[in-house]
Amino acid sequence: MATVLLARLDPANGELRLANGSHPPALLIRPDGTGTYLEVRGRGIGYPKPGSERVLSTTLQHEDLLILYTDGLTENRRDPPEGDRLLLQSAQRHRHKPTDRIPADIAADILTHVLHPDDTLALAVRRTRAPSS
Repeated sequence: MATVLLARLDPANGELRLANGSHPPALLIRPDGTGTYLEVRGRGIGYPKPGSERVLSTTLQHEDLLILYTDGLTENRRDPPEGDRLLLQSAQRHRHKPTDRIPADIAADILTHVLHPDDTLALAVRRTRAPSS
């Protein structure tokens, strides 16, 4: 069994489309710190009838931060709701940093007491304005 989250982002207009196969949801952090998990239900690869129940469409505004991650980041304490809360708080705290630093800083916050070791990967994407010509 494997999980998958497919994200397609158009950097020109910020259109984001997500399909999910039982993977943790993407986390969207707005510049003001408001956070939203972008939930899309679906079944993982290896289950009968795998795939996303729908495609979620939203728009990333300028300076929005999108966090994509594996379940090893949020389920390491065997308490997924607690992991989700910690991820949200950490992403809010680090949202103004350069995107190449955010995943490591989030992991440092969350992975302090690991009860259930698992693969851990995170990616931070920020939509920025195009440089002026």
